Parts: sequence; C-alpha cells; structure tokens
Amino acid sequence: MLLGSLARIPMGLLTDRWKGRAVFSGLLLISAIPPLLAPVVSSYSMLLVVGFVLGMAGSSFAVGFGFVSPWFGRERTGHDLGRLWPRQRRAIRGGVSRAGSLAARFGWETVFRSVAVLLVVWAAVFVLFARNAPTTAPSRKLGAMLALLRRERLAWVLSAFYFLTFGGFVASSRSTFRRCFARSSN
Repeated sequence: MLLGSLARIPMGLLTDRWKGRAVFSGLLLISAIPPLLAPVVSSYSMLLVVGFVLGMAGSSFAVGFGFVSPWFGRERTGHDLGRLWPRQRRAIRGGVSRAGSLAARFGWETVFRSVAVLLVVWAAVFVLFARNAPTTAPSRKLGAMLALLRRERLAWVLSAFYFLTFGGFVASSRSTFRRCFARSSN
C-alpha cells in the first residue's frame, strides 16, 4: 500500500513524459514478478520485498488517468476521471473478492501464478492494441515536472491520505483472504 500510494507521483510523471501505453505495459510486466515469487517465498524478509514490489501495481491509477485524460482534452478532464475510477475500483473489488474463493478451490499458489500469467498476457494485449492520444504539445522536461513537487507539498499529503483511505479497504478484505487461505491449506 505504501509504495503504491507514493509511487503514484513518479509514475504519473513518467506517464506524462513517456505516455501511458509504454508505462502501463511496463508496469504490468513488473507487477507480474511478485505473484511469480510469492509461492516460493521462504522468509519474512523476502515476503516484505515481494509485497513491496507488488505495491507498484497500486500506482496504476496514476498511469490510467495520464493515459485516458489526453483523449478527452483539458475541458473534460473531470468527465474522463469520473468514468475511469469506478471501472478500476470494480475491477479491483471483483479481483479481490474472487481471489479468496479461487484460492480455497485451487490453492493460493495457483492463484498467484495465474495472476502473473494474466498480467503478462494483458501487457501484450495492451502493447498490441492500446494507442496513446494524439498530441501536439511537446513533452515537458523531467526537471520541470519535479519542480512542481517541490512547490506543491499537498501532492505528498494527498498520497499519504490515499494510503490511509485505500489501506482501510485492503484491511477489510484481509479477513476474507485469511479464511480462504486457511481452508485451502487444510
């Protein structure tokens, strides 16, 4: 949760610089690594590292917004975000709610490996079919984008707020996972 909420800022900057298609495809591929490693975790410290890297997936919101917004233009930015957010939220909730029952039925290791495969497949589909919005504006330099973070301290405060609020959602789903994983290990 912590990495996902704080990584939203640099991932948003990368999306502005290199566009959503490239950044989101890379994020999907990076996010496939922790589910592959999770079944072979042998220590608590390794579990923390895998969980930390998995947190990168939480920055997908910033990449998604940066990818979708240029298609609508500045005057309709609120409209596009209003359409994207509920869809991403439903996808996350659907995945979380189904993962527990799938783990109980097929084993949690299978669920993790399946997620990794799906992330790689989705990255390939995204590379093949997604297109960045046509734009005539030149890309801003990274230094100019980082200067905004020095000026606007609220960006970091909002990331911390996101961490706390979305963390509540994850904490509430934790007991469901615990029950399902306990059943699958019996």
